[in-house]
Order: sequence, then C-alpha cells, then structure tokens
Amino acid sequence: MVLDNQILETLEKEKSVYFDGAFTMDFLNELELLFLNQSGQFRAAAISKNKEVHAWIRGDFIYWLDADKHHFVFSVLHKIKEELSQYFRIALNQIEAHLAHYPADKGYNKHIDQPRNSLQKRVFSMTLYLNREWKKGDGGELLIFNSDSPDQIKQSIDPLYGRATLFFSDQVPHQVSKTFCDRKSLTLWFRHDIIP
Repeated sequence: MVLDNQILETLEKEKSVYFDGAFTMDFLNELELLFLNQSGQFRAAAISKNKEVHAWIRGDFIYWLDADKHHFVFSVLHKIKEELSQYFRIALNQIEAHLAHYPADKGYNKHIDQPRNSLQKRVFSMTLYLNREWKKGDGGELLIFNSDSPDQIKQSIDPLYGRATLFFSDQVPHQVSKTFCDRKSLTLWFRHDIIP
C-alpha cells in the first residue's frame, strides 16, 4: 500500500494533500536514473490544445513516460491508481506521466489541470519531487490556492526529495513558484476517460 487511510481521508476532506516517505528508495533511484538516461530527450512543455510553448507561462522541460517501456515505474503507479479507485469508488482507467525539469528562473503560472469539455478526464494530479539538495530559498514551491477564493494561497509546499502532492485535478488551482535552481519531479494524472 502506497497511500494510507490518513492520506486518502485528508485528500477527500481538503481536496489536496502532501506526504513524505511513501515511496521506496528503489523507486526514487529509478526515476533519477531515467532523468540521467533521458536528459537529451526533454522538450519544452506546451500548453493549450494547440500545444504552444509559452515559456513565460510555463517554463519546464518534460519527458513523457511510456507504460510499455517503463514497467517498474508504472507498476507502482498502477497500485496508487487502484487505491484511489477503491477509496473513491471511481473507475480510473488511464495514467499519464512525465518527468519535469524546471531550470533556474522558471515556474508555471496558476492553472487547473483538467481542461473543460475534454473526453480525457483527469481526476487526480500527483507530483513526486526529486530534489535531493533543495533548501529554503531555492524556490519552486507548489502553491495551492483556495478553490472558493482563487486569489488566496491555501498552502505552500516545499519540493523536498521524496515528498509527493496529490489533489483533485478539476478543483485545485495551483502554481509552481519561480525556482532559483534546478527543480525535478515526476508529474502524473489518474484519469477516467469517457469512451464515446
């Protein structure tokens, strides 16, 4: 079990949660190896349906993971998908995941992860941080905004190594604050796609 009942209950009540120590060192090491081995494959992240790159809005570089190639990573993610599906009684049927690298002086403006009127429905968003030497002042915090009052910051989460955040994709406005050093993470979404 990756997500214990306290994590799931907090997610249900607060719509977002962060937690430490849920992932094994083997899993974290595998992600770090992927960063090293795929360093030349990262591409500037795009936004909107037109897949446009706007670095002043979103400054990360990403590498999409493939379930057929990255078996070990997805075996862990599938366990989390099943835990979320069981607790919330929703048939999550897809996972999309990428590695994300924010260079210094980059961030991601406030947004919500689930686009409107999409057949690909992101239900839960998760980020797992891979910043071994992060310290206060390095930036890159995840800012969670109050869904009822979107200009009010509800929580600022430090991107510490091995820490994960999990929240409802369509309900939680959030932002990656400007980072002053490299910021690395695994970012993923658990989806309930509507099959026409």
